[in-house]
Amino acid sequence: MKKALPVWDISANYQIFEDAMPILIEMNLVGKSQKRTRRPTKHELNKLRNGLQKRMDFRPSGKTRLPYLDILDFSNLTCMRIGEVCNLRWEDLNEDHKTVLVRDRKDPRKKRATT
Repeated sequence: MKKALPVWDISANYQIFEDAMPILIEMNLVGKSQKRTRRPTKHELNKLRNGLQKRMDFRPSGKTRLPYLDILDFSNLTCMRIGEVCNLRWEDLNEDHKTVLVRDRKDPRKKRATT
């Protein structure tokens, strides 16, 4: 919100967010996320797959159809976020070393300071 005016020329009152944060923290409505200590179960993955399949069945086929199930499986196997998977480029693939370059990988232990 602080960047709305200089970046997009949109006037926004970000003070409301600054005022709300201490109260939201006090009410335990926001806070640091807890460290993940487990992988999804087969049951949870099947529920995700079923939901994604229904979504794919609902949408028309064609060039705009997204491979949701493939993205889910790839993301789960590589521990990559969906955004990281979708930002992969062919030139990031190194077939000789069987590696891939992940751009802008988010490190959950390191938060970027924003202004």
